[in-house]
Amino acid sequence: MSPPSNLRILCFGASITAGFHSFGLAHHPYAHRLTQRLQASLPATQIDLEIDALSGDRVIGGQYLPRLTGRISTADLTAKAATPRYDWIILQAGGNDLYHGETPQAIYSALRTLWSLCLSHGIRVLALTVTETSDHRDPRTRA
Repeated sequence: MSPPSNLRILCFGASITAGFHSFGLAHHPYAHRLTQRLQASLPATQIDLEIDALSGDRVIGGQYLPRLTGRISTADLTAKAATPRYDWIILQAGGNDLYHGETPQAIYSALRTLWSLCLSHGIRVLALTVTETSDHRDPRTRA
C-alpha cells in the first residue's frame, strides 16, 4: 500500500496542544515536531497540519464541542464533497476537567461525544491521554 499523497491533520485541544510548558513561561506545540517526524517518514506525502488550541478549555461546560463542530461544519461546507477536510484529528482533552473536579466517568462521556462527532464525518481520531503533572522531585506527588 502506497502512502497518501496528502495527509491532513488537526491537532485539537487546550494548553498542552498549544505547547504550554515550563509553567507557562514558554510554548512549543508538539505539532511542530510531529510534522517534522511525519515528513521524514513519509517524504512523498504533503503533510498539512493545523493547530486549534484554547488554553484552559474543558470538555464539560467548555468550548471543545462548539469549536470542534465549527471545524467540522466548516470543513463540510468548504469541501462541498464527501471528502472530509481532515484525515485525522489528534484530540487531547480532559486535564482541565480533572483539575476542576469533574469525574473520570463524566469526562469520558464528553470525550466519546467528541470522538463520535469526528468519526461520523469520516475523520479518524487519535485520542491522547491526560499528561502527567507531578513533580518527580517531590515524593508527595509521585504515583
